[in-house]
Amino acid sequence: MLPIDLVYTWVDGNDSVHASKRRSYSKKNKGLNPEANNVARYRSNNELQESIRSALTFLPWIHKIYIVVADGQRPSNLPQDSRISIVPHSKIYGPYTSHLPTFNSHSIEAHLFRIPGLSNQFIYSNDDTFFGKPLSPHFFFMPDGRPKAFMNSTFLRSGNPTKKTPPYQAAHMNVNNVLNRVYKSKRRRRKFIHQARPVSKELYEMAWKHPIFGKHLQSSSSSKFRTKTDVEPVCLILHIGLETRRAVPGSASQLYTRIQDRSSLGALFNRINKGYQLYCINDTMSRPTKKHLEQYRNGLRSRLPHHLYSKNSSEIPSLSASNLTTPRGGWKRNRLGRRVGRSQIRSTSQRVTKVTPKRTRSLSRTVIRNVSASRKKIQTPAKIVRRRNTTPHVKSAKSTTSPTTSHSSLIITLRSRTHMRKLKPRPVRIARLAERTRRKRKSRPVKTPSSKTTTKVLKKLRLLRT
Repeated sequence: MLPIDLVYTWVDGNDSVHASKRRSYSKKNKGLNPEANNVARYRSNNELQESIRSALTFLPWIHKIYIVVADGQRPSNLPQDSRISIVPHSKIYGPYTSHLPTFNSHSIEAHLFRIPGLSNQFIYSNDDTFFGKPLSPHFFFMPDGRPKAFMNSTFLRSGNPTKKTPPYQAAHMNVNNVLNRVYKSKRRRRKFIHQARPVSKELYEMAWKHPIFGKHLQSSSSSKFRTKTDVEPVCLILHIGLETRRAVPGSASQLYTRIQDRSSLGALFNRINKGYQLYCINDTMSRPTKKHLEQYRNGLRSRLPHHLYSKNSSEIPSLSASNLTTPRGGWKRNRLGRRVGRSQIRSTSQRVTKVTPKRTRSLSRTVIRNVSASRKKIQTPAKIVRRRNTTPHVKSAKSTTSPTTSHSSLIITLRSRTHMRKLKPRPVRIARLAERTRRKRKSRPVKTPSSKTTTKVLKKLRLLRT
C-alpha cells in the first residue's frame, strides 16, 4: 500500500500577535469584502484536536499528519502520537516567502505540496471537517494512486465576479473560466464537497508548471486576504486531474452543517451521529453567547461519532438507542411506524392491540419501549408530541413473563377530552366512513315542494309568458 499522509491548515485567531497583524493589513486593503475578514474564520473551538482524533480512530493506516500553521503558533492539547508534526508557513512557501504573512487560505493551499517529506498521495482537510466511519485507503485513492474527486450536486457559477460577489463564489467562477480558456470549452463543472479531499503532488507540480494555471496560482498566493481574482487551488487541481484523467470521480455519504447563534445543538449532534462517512461543522456564529459557545465546545468534546465508536463493533453507534444493535433480519417498520427487528413485528403489534384498545383522534404517536432483558435489544426511544386540548396519560402495563424471555413494556399515550375511538388501520377507517355516508344518502327522504312554493312558481311563469 502506498503511504498516504494527512494535511491540516490551522490558525489561532486568539493569538494577539496574529490579530494585530491582521488588523494592520486589513486597513491597508481598502474595499476588502467583509466576509474575507470575518471573525468566525479565525475562531478556534478545538475542532482541530477532535478532527485529528477522528482520523486516528477511523484512519489508522495514515502515514503522517502535518499541521500547517502561521509562524510562531502551535496548537495545544494535541493527541500524543509520533506521526503528528507542525509545519510553519515559512517552510512551504519556498521562493515566495515575500507573500508572508498571509490571512488567505487560498494562498496557503497553493503551497501544500512543498511540505518537506510529504508523500505523493495525501488528504487535505480543514480543521472543521471530520471522519465519521472507518474508511480504507481505497475510499480516497484508486489502487494505482489516482485520487478520487468527491463531487457535489451543484455547479460552479459561470460569468465574471463583481465587487459584491462573495470571495468563495468568485474563486469558483475564476476556476471555471480558467479551465474553459485552457481546454477550449464552454461548460459548467461541478463543485466538490467541503470535506477532506484526496490530492497528489503530481497534480500540484503539473499545475504550477503550466503557464496559465501557474500564473493564477501565483496571483492567489500573493493576496493577503481573499479577493475576487483568486482561484481555489484544490478545486482547480482536482478539475485538472479530471480533465487529464489523472483523477477519477468519487462518491461519499457526507453532511455539511452550519452552526449559527441560535442553532439547536442537540438536533445538530443527533444529526451528525447518523453514520455519515464525512461531515463538516462550519462555525458561522457572529455574536454567540458564552453559554451557547460553551455548550458547543462541550458537544465537540463528547458527542461526536469517534467518541461513541468501539473497535469491537462493525458499525458506529449513534446517540439514538435504536442504532446500538442491529438484528439479523435487518430493520423494518411495524404498523405504528416504529423501526423494529423483523422477528419482533408480530409480538409488538399483538401487545399494542391488547394493552391499548383506544387512542385519540389527535394522537400523533403511540410510544412503545420494549426492553428485552435476555437479548438486550432496545427499540426507538420515546417521543411525545403535545397538541391542543390533549392531556398526557401514562399507563404502566404489567410485564408478561414467559419461561424463555421476560419483557417490560412502557406505553405512553395522549388521550383527548372529547372523543375516543378504537385503534384501526387507516384504510379500514376510510372504507367504513365511505359506507356510512352512502347509507345516509340512501336513507335521506326526498323533499317535495309545498303548495305555497308551487303557487309562487306558477305566478312567476304566468308573468313571464305575458
